[in-house]
Amino acid sequence: MKKVLLTAALMVMTMILGSQNAQAQSQFRKGDFAINLDYCLGSDDNNGGNATNGFSLLGEYGFMNVINEKGTISVGLLLGAGFNNDDAVYYDDEYSYSQEYKFSRIRIGTRGTLHYSFIPQLDTYGGLNFLFVDIEKVKIEERNGSSFKDTDCKFVAPSLVAGVRYMFCPAFGVNFETSWDRFQHISVGMTFKF
Repeated sequence: MKKVLLTAALMVMTMILGSQNAQAQSQFRKGDFAINLDYCLGSDDNNGGNATNGFSLLGEYGFMNVINEKGTISVGLLLGAGFNNDDAVYYDDEYSYSQEYKFSRIRIGTRGTLHYSFIPQLDTYGGLNFLFVDIEKVKIEERNGSSFKDTDCKFVAPSLVAGVRYMFCPAFGVNFETSWDRFQHISVGMTFKF
């Protein structure tokens, strides 16, 4: 959690210091290609909805200007990995026991997004993630020696995503996203635009 707060504080400071150099061309346009490298916070339904940490890589390409040339539709490829390690002691009416819980997730998918700039220096966008595959692996080892392992590979329904980018220069910026799926409730990171 300290890393997330530190990252957020650095992003705010950088935005304040760089606001004098804000670029009006931060709007994502037809022909632009961007890469987001993000740190994600999600949840793990297998462990009571506990938080998971993760990283995602998104590459997207703007292929069509819309809404009187003020908006852009983009498509992209999304790769992600998440994890959660938890040592816990559980208490029952009769006894207590402890266990080590390990959870990991790998995701591969696509994204379709509409970029529309409501504020000239910000690239605001919303769209859908369409996942090809979501692989979850769970391993539980109890201190009494018993263990449980499970791997689940599934296709996931589309999920909504909304975000904003602030570009310090035409090639580099920061982003913030929120999504309505378990992998990435909130993510922050860097954007590289080509």
